[in-house]
Amino acid sequence: MIKKITKVLFSKYWRTLASMASKVLDTVKGKPALAEAIGKTLQKSEDTCTTLNDAITKLRRNEFTIQLNEADGNRDTLYRAFVMRLESDMLCFYDPQLQQTAKELYEIVENNGKALKRGADDESNQLANLFRKIDEKVESFRNTSIESIYNNLKNAESEFLAIQKKLYANHLDKKSIPNAKDAANDLIDQFNERLIPRLNTEADENPGLYDEEIAMINLIIDKTEKVQRARIARNDATDEPVEITEDKELQNTP
Repeated sequence: MIKKITKVLFSKYWRTLASMASKVLDTVKGKPALAEAIGKTLQKSEDTCTTLNDAITKLRRNEFTIQLNEADGNRDTLYRAFVMRLESDMLCFYDPQLQQTAKELYEIVENNGKALKRGADDESNQLANLFRKIDEKVESFRNTSIESIYNNLKNAESEFLAIQKKLYANHLDKKSIPNAKDAANDLIDQFNERLIPRLNTEADENPGLYDEEIAMINLIIDKTEKVQRARIARNDATDEPVEITEDKELQNTP
C-alpha cells in the first residue's frame, strides 16, 4: 500500500513537493501497463503538477520584476551621475583637455536627449544610441574621472538588459494560474484522494505485478517527508528537491 502525502510538511516547500510529485509520476509512467491502466487519473495528476510548477515560475517572474525595477533605478542613478560628472568637468579650468572632452561629451548627451525617456525599452534604446556615439570618443577620456562612471553606467545597463531577458523568458501565457499555495493543495488532494487510491487498487487487483513501482513510490514519499521533518525541526527554509540516494539530510531527523 502506498502511504498518503502529509500535507502539513509541505507548507511553503513547494519546489520540494513538485519534485517529489514528478518523481512519483515518472515511476508510474516507467511502467507502461500501469500508466495505461490509470490513464485519466495519471493525466489529471500530471496537470496538477504542471500547474504547481507554473505557479512557482510565476513567483520567480515576480522576483525578476523586483530585480528589474532595482536595476532600472540603478542605471538611472548612474546616468544622472555621469551627466553631473560632465557638468562638473566642464568647469575644470585647471585641465583644459579634460574640460574640452567634457564639453564634447555633454553636447552628445544633449543631442541624444538629456532627459531619460520614461519607457524601459525607450530608455534602453536611448542609452544604446548614447553609448554608440560616446564609444567613438572613448580614447579621449581614458584614465579620467569620466571613464569610471561611464563604465559603471554601461555595466548597469547590461545588468538591466540581462534581467529583462530573464523576465521575458519566464513570461507565462495569459492564462489563469493559481497561487502556489492553492496549487500545492490541489496537487496533494489529487494524489491523496485519486492517484494513490487508484494505484493501490491496481496493486491489489494485480498481486506482485507492480511491487517494484509501489516500493519506489513509497521510498520517494518516505524519504522526502523525513527530510522535510528534519528541515522543519531545524527551522530550515531550504526548498530544494530531495535526492533519493542522499542520506545526509536525515541525520537530524527527530
